[in-house]
Amino acid sequence: RSSPRRFVCYCMLPSYHKSPCIQRLTARHQRRRGALAVAVLNSKLYAVGGMAGEVLRVNEEYDPATDTWHERAPMPTARHGLGAAVVGGKIYVIGGGVRPGASKSGLNEVFDPGP
Repeated sequence: RSSPRRFVCYCMLPSYHKSPCIQRLTARHQRRRGALAVAVLNSKLYAVGGMAGEVLRVNEEYDPATDTWHERAPMPTARHGLGAAVVGGKIYVIGGGVRPGASKSGLNEVFDPGP
C-alpha cells in the first residue's frame, strides 16, 4: 500500500464549517450530523456514528478519487462523541455516548474495510 496509515480524531466545531474542504464534502453528502468520528485509511475518509436527532450507527466512506460517498457496514452500537483510530489496516471506534446528551461508554469496536 502506497498511502501512509493515519490516526485521526475529529470533533465537529463551528470553525470547521468554514473550511472549503469540509464545505465541499458536505455539499455532496446528504446525511448531515455532528459529534461523529472520522478516520482516513487507504486514501479514503470514513465518517462514523454521530448525532442527527438521534444517536447513529452509520458508517460512510468518501472516496476523493471518484468524489463519491458509499454506505458501509454500520457500527454494532450507535454512538456520538466518539473517537476513531487506524491501526493495522482497521478502524477502531472508541468510547462515545450511547444516548443523546452527556452519556459515555467504554466501547471499542473495529471495522475492517478490506483491501
